[in-house]
Amino acid sequence: MKSIALGFMICCAVFVLAAVEAAAAPLRKKEEAEAPGYRDEILLDAIAQVESANNPLAIGAAGERTEYQFMAATWSQYTRVPFIFAGRDRLLSRQVAREHLAWLRRELVARGFGDSPEVLAAGWRFGADNARGSRRVDSSQRVANLYVDFLHARQAKGLR
Repeated sequence: MKSIALGFMICCAVFVLAAVEAAAAPLRKKEEAEAPGYRDEILLDAIAQVESANNPLAIGAAGERTEYQFMAATWSQYTRVPFIFAGRDRLLSRQVAREHLAWLRRELVARGFGDSPEVLAAGWRFGADNARGSRRVDSSQRVANLYVDFLHARQAKGLR
């Protein structure tokens, strides 16, 4: 009889824990979604898509490399890995992209341009000094559109 009661108590405890876990999941997802950098990750996904169709081995016409299309000087600001190997390690490319985006945001905000996805995308492609201008609109708008699409896709999956 004691083993039946103990089994029943364990079953109830498991059920309660599962209910608590299910109730906490949306809150945890919201916290993760609002964590610093969440939207930067989406923006970097959009930049990689526009710059290279997300191809880590892409080499641009001017010698840019990785899915983010870094120039050698930009790459070497953030890592000691030789530029010739850029794109072979996606995690390293992503880390370089995060650091460059953080620097770019600081520069653009300091210059009074703001840090909207469109402005950051224009700064990414044309440099912090050239983030404003009519010819910048096409590619930066494509990145902004993808940013919104990617954000909505993640929200639809419950990731907010």
